Amino acid sequence: MKDNLNTLVKGFLNWNIALVLLFETIIWILVKNVDINFSGLHKVYLLILAYLCLLISSKKWFVYSLFLSIPFFISSFFSESIFSFIESISEAIRLTILFPIGFYLYSENKKGNLDSKFFYNFIWISFYIISANLILGYFGFGNAQRAGGLGTRGFFNAGNDISTLTCIIAAFVLSFTWGKSKIKFFGYLIYFFFLAFLLNTKASIVGLVMITVLLIYFPTIKNVVTKSIVKIRDLKMVFINGFLIVLLFGIALLYSIKSNFWDRYLTFYNQFKNDSILTFLLSRRDVFVKNGLDFSNENFSFLNYIFGYGTGDFLMELGKRAEIDPFDLFFFYGIIGVILIYYLFLKMIYKSLKCKDYPVDKLQLNRGLFASNVFLLFTSITAGHVFTSVIICIFLGVTNAMGKTNS
Repeated sequence: MKDNLNTLVKGFLNWNIALVLLFETIIWILVKNVDINFSGLHKVYLLILAYLCLLISSKKWFVYSLFLSIPFFISSFFSESIFSFIESISEAIRLTILFPIGFYLYSENKKGNLDSKFFYNFIWISFYIISANLILGYFGFGNAQRAGGLGTRGFFNAGNDISTLTCIIAAFVLSFTWGKSKIKFFGYLIYFFFLAFLLNTKASIVGLVMITVLLIYFPTIKNVVTKSIVKIRDLKMVFINGFLIVLLFGIALLYSIKSNFWDRYLTFYNQFKNDSILTFLLSRRDVFVKNGLDFSNENFSFLNYIFGYGTGDFLMELGKRAEIDPFDLFFFYGIIGVILIYYLFLKMIYKSLKCKDYPVDKLQLNRGLFASNVFLLFTSITAGHVFTSVIICIFLGVTNAMGKTNS
């Protein structure tokens, strides 16, 4: 009886994870005019359910997950008001949800209770849900991406999140098709560029170009990093694929000139034409970082440098986050937060490079994981909204569990 109940609870969480974007879409449609953060409540519910299932699956990973999470909550107790305390706790939950979900899926897969089919289904279901959101958004449903009706983010609130998620999903879909059919690969690649133009964000365009390069050159990168060698065949592929990438980028540029996507960036340029090139590229994030560093220099104690200042009080004082993740992690969770996250993240990138070439499905998973994580690493230090986005942290937990169990 107990085993059946445990299986039922874990199966319930598996479906909640696989359909997380569908639930987010439904929540927006049903309660968009209600002044209650049901999306946030949904994430807390997932966190509690994930910890319950992790406790059932593996007490060792349950303790490890709690151990990793604790440092991200310490700064909350420095809060000067109950409002700041609640804000800081909520922010910490957004990030730490990746630990129980990732370790739970890793534990289940290692035991043979889940196989790669679950992960493939997760990616493809997410692909269809995002596609439906953006295509419906193109026809006027859901939210516009920018003021004036430029772009769409479908039935999602956070435009940065949906752009990043589209690129994560693209990394895996393109990886799955690369080893089967080059025609399908380029067909899906063109389709993802179409979705990027619907999104109308520079992050999605740049992200897709980066992911394409990383997927194509994955064997070469792997050889150089793990074996310190470069084969003649690899050099030939560099030149051939380099030409294809330049051609593809040129087509994308021509399309952007003919669309309102280009008009948006002319307006964007005019807003920053009197600023430095760095300020332009980072959309003034460098200014926010400087303000945060000045504040930390004047107000941080030794404990704040180690564990952070807390999200609530920091945002109350400055009004805006840096939107560059290493700095946001430092301001909110201190040096220990930055080290923990980026150590685990870089470790996962390296593990995906060490995967064996066979069986092929495992290579495809790790190829996609490598491209996805390198893209997220770049995004985290330029555009942010990776470790401060709960939905992206859920995807991080799922995809890295996927790679960890298939290395």
